Amino acid sequence: MNKHLLAAALLSALATSAFAANVTLYGVVDTGFSFKNTSVDGADDVRTFQMKTNQQAGNRVGLKGTEDLGNGFKVGFVLENGFNEDSGELAQNGRLFGREAIVYLDGAFGQVAFGRTSQLAAGVGSYAISGGAVNAFSTGWGGVGNWANVTNGNAARYDNTITYRSPAFAGLLLYAQYSMKTDSKSDTTGTENKASTDRYYGLGATYRNGAFNAVAIVDSINYKSTEGSAREDDAVSVFVGGGYDFGSFKILANGRWFQDAASFSALSFASPAANTTTDGKLRGVDGYGFNVGVNVPAFGGIAKAQIGWGHGEYEVEGSQDAELDILALSAGYIYNFSKRTAVYCAADFKTGDYNAAAKTGDTDVTEVIVGLTHRF
Repeated sequence: MNKHLLAAALLSALATSAFAANVTLYGVVDTGFSFKNTSVDGADDVRTFQMKTNQQAGNRVGLKGTEDLGNGFKVGFVLENGFNEDSGELAQNGRLFGREAIVYLDGAFGQVAFGRTSQLAAGVGSYAISGGAVNAFSTGWGGVGNWANVTNGNAARYDNTITYRSPAFAGLLLYAQYSMKTDSKSDTTGTENKASTDRYYGLGATYRNGAFNAVAIVDSINYKSTEGSAREDDAVSVFVGGGYDFGSFKILANGRWFQDAASFSALSFASPAANTTTDGKLRGVDGYGFNVGVNVPAFGGIAKAQIGWGHGEYEVEGSQDAELDILALSAGYIYNFSKRTAVYCAADFKTGDYNAAAKTGDTDVTEVIVGLTHRF
């Protein structure tokens, strides 16, 4: 009840002040259905059929605005709520503005922002640079086509984040990010900007020249290092991607190398809690993966296809490394009834090959989704 009253008060206050500033209300509602079949060697198949939300696009209601301060300076904000349309619940672990909550200053020096936002290696957000520009399915339609199907799933939103974006230099943009505490809601004991909490660092660049674009990101999660903390080493990754628009079709590709990640792939391959070092630290997963896809205009809409492959492994005490190789094949189609409303469908097949040390049966996952997206 308190959350609902707070939301109503904030929206009312912002609506009242909209006459004095450039404020925009916007949003997305996406819902549909998903059929999934999971087959694991040695076990019965598991089938699910669900109404599913946040598939082709994440549901959101947002407010954004700017004010011109003069002398080339501008201040702005983004407050973006995420929700689950099928249940009406708040997303992002119950946060009111869980998708984004930032204030920024823009000038000749570039742009600097403060607050909760997506990391650079994400597909949606003010400073997310690894989405539809380098992946045929952007962040993934549900799980279909997600670049993280065949690499680690480190594409998150972080609290307490400082983000810098440079001015454009002949098509080149530079980015830097630092989160002083990645998750204030879940981590109630760690101190911001101290070794008692997880922090995040990221450097990135985008380049665009006509039909060609490219992305590069290096980032790290600096896990808490206090006594009793879980992780052995900090997570590090390198992401690169690019795209070229030939007019009749667009080709997109991306790849990621990672070390000491918390998990790997859509099949959730992760070092088990029992697999710790002699001092009780949990080992991470090392690996790499890549995706190649195309977008093709067809029958008034866009047809999509993608192939991805990845490899992950983690050390097992006294044994060979546990390993997983995964192949993902995806196809989809989206048709716009209007500028605001679209219908979509997609299918995805993922097959995972585990070695004996992983103690998991080889796994195949097939998923088919359909849905409707409306923007306002």
